[in-house]
Amino acid sequence: MPPAESRALQACLARQFGLTASGTADEFERALASRQTYYQEANAEQDFALLPTLTALGIVPLPELFVNWARFEEVDAFQTADVARYFDALWYPVADDIDLFDASFNWLVSIRHDGVVSVIH
Repeated sequence: MPPAESRALQACLARQFGLTASGTADEFERALASRQTYYQEANAEQDFALLPTLTALGIVPLPELFVNWARFEEVDAFQTADVARYFDALWYPVADDIDLFDASFNWLVSIRHDGVVSVIH
């Protein structure tokens, strides 16, 4: 997705969660992380299944998910079913910190490089 569209998605999330998107990308990431709740029932490194995790969190995702790879500078759109099916090929332990959300902007799930899952909704 072009950088301007990625920033527009960031702005939508900021509005939804009462954050500011006008600071640096690092400031936004820290503000977002400070509002998230750790979900200890799941770890992406241990038998992780995306759709059951979302269901357990009370999230019903739209058919398309956004994956934020790098501070809202690199965001891709995928079919939700594809992200669920190929999650192990999309997220790499140790290397990737990703955020998942959809166009409802009602929720965001973060998966850190160490498998920790956190959520805001």
